[in-house]
Amino acid sequence: MQIDGNSIIPYDQIMQTIRHKYLTVILLSLALATLSLVSNIYFPQEMEGQWQLYSCIRKIFSKLFNSGVVWAALPFLAGWRSQSLVKAAISGAAIAELTLLLHYGIGCLIGVYGPTIFMANSFWFIAALVLCAPLGVCGWIAALPKKPSRIFWFVLPIGAILEPFVTRKLIPYSIVQPWPEVYSDCISGAVLLLVGVVGIVFCLRQGSRHSVACEQSQFL
Repeated sequence: MQIDGNSIIPYDQIMQTIRHKYLTVILLSLALATLSLVSNIYFPQEMEGQWQLYSCIRKIFSKLFNSGVVWAALPFLAGWRSQSLVKAAISGAAIAELTLLLHYGIGCLIGVYGPTIFMANSFWFIAALVLCAPLGVCGWIAALPKKPSRIFWFVLPIGAILEPFVTRKLIPYSIVQPWPEVYSDCISGAVLLLVGVVGIVFCLRQGSRHSVACEQSQFL
């Protein structure tokens, strides 16, 4: 049992709450870590200029699963399911670190990465702490039942719209790039852009429904 203020909370109830709130996020973390890893695996034939159609398809999925907004969705969701601001910040950073550990750990186990991969990518672990704790807080605020908090609903859709332009996926760096690289950039960028637009429309509709529901409840 755990004592919380004047009440005593059974340990089983605590674990059930954790499973209910975070199990989905942890499973999504495992899925993203695996998919982003698998989509990065290439074959010698690709390096030799063969299998270009396969290379293009693989790179599309790789650029989507490794996009910033997809990875940002996990800490945002973890914060959304948290009960307090502090827990949201901790869970946001923790789920990002877990995803990185799973990504590189599974890669080491299957021989895709070497043992130095963690040190070579230590920057991402630091970035996860710095960037994903605030994302968790954003998710927690977005889940609050207050009208001003709805502005945080648009964090991920706006990120999805901006990312293709910031990373120049819709504008090829050079016309001499292989066509799988150019097409995978354009297609993955277009997908992110479309998802962002759909996300904004969805958030606007949900906001309107909430406003109507609140107005109706005031007349009852």
